[in-house]
Amino acid sequence: MTRIGTSAQVGLVLTLAAMATPALGQKVVVDEVMPSFSGTDLLTGKTIKIEDFRGKVVLIDFWATWCVPCIQELPNVRAAYEKYHDKGFEIISISLDSDAEKCRDYVQNNQMPWLHIADGGGWKAELAQKFGIRAIPAMYVLDRNGVVHSAKARGSRLEAAIEEALAVPIGATPKPKAAADDIERDAQAELAEADKLRDNGKYAEALLKYDEIGTEYLGRNVAHEANKRAKALRDDKSLADKIAKQMTELKTAKGAAVTLEGEDAKKADRWLTLARSFAKQDNKDMARKYYQKVIDAYANSAQARTAEQEMAKLEG
Repeated sequence: MTRIGTSAQVGLVLTLAAMATPALGQKVVVDEVMPSFSGTDLLTGKTIKIEDFRGKVVLIDFWATWCVPCIQELPNVRAAYEKYHDKGFEIISISLDSDAEKCRDYVQNNQMPWLHIADGGGWKAELAQKFGIRAIPAMYVLDRNGVVHSAKARGSRLEAAIEEALAVPIGATPKPKAAADDIERDAQAELAEADKLRDNGKYAEALLKYDEIGTEYLGRNVAHEANKRAKALRDDKSLADKIAKQMTELKTAKGAAVTLEGEDAKKADRWLTLARSFAKQDNKDMARKYYQKVIDAYANSAQARTAEQEMAKLEG
């Protein structure tokens, strides 16, 4: 499998989790203080230090413009920011894009007015390495004391996690850690759930679940097992088309399709035509470029879904 860092343009299913295996960094552990980190804001150039956000609830969101599940989460993230920002909620998005300028353009064109860190390192981005990020999206909600309140803040769980974190008073003592056997029991139950999805032919959902387990239980044997099973699915070429189709169906279910009209429809169709033309000429780099333009500019449209499917086949 090619390294995801080459970009951004790898097919939708194959971008669900890291193909590279960065060295394990500091763990992000629920009910413990988020380890110190800093970075440069993509839009302003100012330094961002996590310690400066004490007193606020913060979402740390590892993502990338090429990551389909990440883009699916964007409406939830945007809605949460609009609803809770005035109540003391901030977002720090950390991009795993290999092209920081492309990330900047995406952020500016898609109503993402919060803080962004993007060093253009892809899976080798400094903070991805620091925290051993192996799969995205990886979303962590910190309470006002900098303590990790949730490591599963996706979908409908995001707002619930924010509400709970906002309710934690400043200066509160972190609650005792769950007993090791309780954590292991929960982890094994989640792994069994993912295995059941896989065994029932729901490969895309299983991949997402394995990746979530790999992030949530980083450093534990169960995370290693989940990562192995996810890799086995991704490496099985006989399943590639099925997984791509299922992932498209998941995306459609999570976000209503957008119907393009007028100049937008013409532009998207023109880019698809160019992508197909380059693909026939075996110029994969240019084909990927135009498929990605459709995906980035017109997410959730029929043209974007077509671009994702055809780009996935291009990589097959």
